[in-house]
Amino acid sequence: MDMELDELKKTWHRLDEQLKEKPLAGEEQIARIVEQCKGQARHSLSCINGFQRWSLWGAGAVMLVALIAAFIHLPEVPAERLDKYYVLLAFIALSFIAALVWDFFSYRLVRDIKVDQMPVAEVARRMELFHRRTNREVVGISGWLLLCTGVQYWYYELYLWPATTQLTYVGLILLFDALLVYLLYKHLIYKPMHNAEKNIRRINKL
Repeated sequence: MDMELDELKKTWHRLDEQLKEKPLAGEEQIARIVEQCKGQARHSLSCINGFQRWSLWGAGAVMLVALIAAFIHLPEVPAERLDKYYVLLAFIALSFIAALVWDFFSYRLVRDIKVDQMPVAEVARRMELFHRRTNREVVGISGWLLLCTGVQYWYYELYLWPATTQLTYVGLILLFDALLVYLLYKHLIYKPMHNAEKNIRRINKL
């Protein structure tokens, strides 16, 4: 009887030790999942930030080249088209300046999201802010592309072309612009952004 009692005590002690170890194992597993999610979120934000940095430098370089080319071409513009040409130059310059300012603040917003240093709720709040800003950016770019097409239509006097040619030209331009915006934002902004948001939500649920 005493032997059976001793065996029972040993078994009970062994089970008790296993139960004590399980919470620790669970905590370690949660810590690993959190670290993995943070790493994936950091990578996604880094991809977005890299694209934005490239966009800033690229837009600045293109604006500089475009304006230099425009002023070089200025003497060749007929006198009767100078007014239109100045309007076109102003449109291009203002568009690039607005894009640079917007991209700069978007870049700073993403750059300042510190996944390892901020509370998860703060990271989620900033990601939501960036998501809304990106949605507005897509709407703004879509409107700008329509306006840009209108300026080209006016400057190059496309309204003098045959109606079928006008419709074909404008339709192809808008289709190309829409596909370009869709592909760029889907793969370079929205895809990594959704991945970062998914990992932040996963951490929140743990």
